[in-house]
Amino acid sequence: GARSLVTTLRRRRRRRRRRTRRLSSFFPSDADSDSDSDSDEAASVSIALVALSYRTPATLRRSVRSWLEAGLLHVVDERVALLNDPTPAEVAICLRHGFDVKRPRDLIEAQGPPPSHQRQQRRKRSNETHRALPFLRTVKRDVFTIGAAFAASLVTTSSKYVLFLEKDFAMDDAMKQSHVVDELATSILMLKRGAALVRLRSIKDQGCGTFRRCEKDANMPNWRGRTTFERRRNWWSFYCKDFQQPPDARADVADCAVGSPALAKGLHFRCFTSWDSNWSLNAVVVDRLRALTERWKARPLGRRPTPFDAPLGGQTLADYAAQTWNKQDGFEVGMLKDDWGRLRMPLCLSLRGLFRHVEVDG
Repeated sequence: GARSLVTTLRRRRRRRRRRTRRLSSFFPSDADSDSDSDSDEAASVSIALVALSYRTPATLRRSVRSWLEAGLLHVVDERVALLNDPTPAEVAICLRHGFDVKRPRDLIEAQGPPPSHQRQQRRKRSNETHRALPFLRTVKRDVFTIGAAFAASLVTTSSKYVLFLEKDFAMDDAMKQSHVVDELATSILMLKRGAALVRLRSIKDQGCGTFRRCEKDANMPNWRGRTTFERRRNWWSFYCKDFQQPPDARADVADCAVGSPALAKGLHFRCFTSWDSNWSLNAVVVDRLRALTERWKARPLGRRPTPFDAPLGGQTLADYAAQTWNKQDGFEVGMLKDDWGRLRMPLCLSLRGLFRHVEVDG
């Protein structure tokens, strides 16, 4: 019956796990790094793949197969599937490929009732370095919004880094395991050197939706806009290999990982700040502990208080994400309305990237 099927799939998952090699075993011993500390970081790296799906088994199946064929599933240390109100097919797909299946209702039940304000304050005073985990909420029974799911990905994993993917970000068909390892290894070094998140969306998605092509200045950046809204997502411009910013622009943009060893592998990363970016969780890697603990703050906007205002103590990415539990677009729209550009949060992207947006059943 159904119970025996689940038992069989779990046994297969355990066997696959025993055959899985850690990402650190794929790092070259002569990795391109500026210090021994970078090499030590590479040797001890652990990374979790967290995939979010909501009743779209065909899309999930295609993406998981692409991750398997490109070797991604054999590189990561943890495989976690956050399944919103899942279909039986979604559960079976994830178990068959070695994922730990997490449902929002189970995570909500496990965390218990919300802590009182007084208890949170006592805990912070007793140990300022030990922050309480973000409290998770569902928009409806067994359903996380994207913000709550991102917070959950940080809470339910134990690896140092998290690769967060929605179910419709499949691996580019041209990518092999060597490409996957090179991109992830370089992403982790960018995080080690200060980036808050690294984006790995494939450049082949140019021309899809708001991801405009490079030709004829199609990205139409407004370099002198005062707010994140006014600057019109000009981070898409940074995918252009011949990118040049105006000499009087306030942008901070730099090419990273472009030395001869990197170029020989087709690697080219570009780093900038949130001043020139909309918020996006499309195929990103983050440092899990930093996302849980690092507080981002800036001078108040003056019009209304925001969670990032310095006088209020600022906000972590995890807490901000968890607080957008009641709207699917709350995380992205909130970041724009609260003008996260003023945080000057360091960001990087891979000009080649790994993941393409592919939907099969919505």
